[in-house]
Amino acid sequence: MHTTGLAGPSTWHRAVTPTAAYSRRPPSPPSIPTQMVRGDESSCPVSYTLKPTEDYLDAIQLTRAQLAAVTRGRKQCSVNRASPWVYEQRRYFHSILDYMSLGPVSVVRDRAYLAREQISMIVHVRDARMPPTRAVDDACRALPGLTKFEVAVRNDFDLLHQLPAIIHTINTHMIELSDETACQTDVTPRIGRILVTCATGNDLSALLVAGYVMAMFGLSTSKVVGFVSLQRFCCTFDEDIKRILQTWEDILKATAVVSRDRAATQNTARLPKSKRDVHDMMSSDLSTDDSLCDDMDRFTGREAFGPFMDMD
Repeated sequence: MHTTGLAGPSTWHRAVTPTAAYSRRPPSPPSIPTQMVRGDESSCPVSYTLKPTEDYLDAIQLTRAQLAAVTRGRKQCSVNRASPWVYEQRRYFHSILDYMSLGPVSVVRDRAYLAREQISMIVHVRDARMPPTRAVDDACRALPGLTKFEVAVRNDFDLLHQLPAIIHTINTHMIELSDETACQTDVTPRIGRILVTCATGNDLSALLVAGYVMAMFGLSTSKVVGFVSLQRFCCTFDEDIKRILQTWEDILKATAVVSRDRAATQNTARLPKSKRDVHDMMSSDLSTDDSLCDDMDRFTGREAFGPFMDMD
C-alpha cells in the first residue's frame, strides 16, 4: 500500500490528540543573527574596532613576526557606509581593511583607481564554469608591479575548502613586498594592497574577505557579517553563507585547540618523571557512579513533552 505525505492520526475514534501540529518537512536550523556593535550615536551608529589576533596562527601558517608584517600591528576601525546607502554604490569598490578592498570585477577597468590606491594584487574569485576575465589580465599588463590571483570555485563550499590556501597566498604576497624594502633605508617601504573581486563583488568575494578577517582578526561569524556589511551594504550573507562562515570559525577554533594541546603535551614530556607512590596505585576514584550525573546536565531546564495527550 503506497501512501504519500505524513498524515496525522485521526482522533474521532481515539481518546488522545497530538500535543503539537504535524510538520511535513525537516526542522529548519536556527538562524544566525548579525551582531551590530553600537557606538556613539552622534558620530556613528555602529562601529567595530579590530585587533590582529595570534589565536589562529597555526591555522593560517603564520608566525608572530609575519602577522605583524602583514597587519603592521594596526587596529582596523569600521566605516559606516550603510547609512545612507545609494544603490549605485554597488558598482564601486569599498575598503574593508586598510590594505584590502572589495568590489565587482568591473572596477579593474579603472586604471586610475588601481594606480591611485596602489593596488599590488587582484584576487579574482570566479565560477569554475566561466573563463578567466580578460579585464584582469589587461590591468596587470598595463600597470607594472600589479599581480593577479585567480580563484576558480565550483560552489561556496569549494571556496571554504580553498580558503586556507587563499589566505596563505595573500599573506605571502604582503610579506614579500614588505621584505623587499625592509633592508633599504633610502626607499619608502612598499605596502601590499589587495583588491578582492568577483562578478558582483557581493557573494563569493565577500565570503572570501569575511573568512580572511575572521582568521586574521578573530571575529565571530555574527560580528564579521556585520563588519563587512557595514562597509559594503550590498554584500549577500544569507543563512547558507553564514553557516559556511560558522564552519570556518569552528575549523579555526579546533585548529587553535589542537595547537595548544600539542604544545602542552610537548612541555609535559620534557618534565622529569616521578615515581608512583602507593596513593597512585590504590586510587579510590575508579568508581563510575558519578559518570551518569554528568550526562544529566543536558536535560536541565527541559520541560517534559509528550507527543500525545488525553482528551479526557
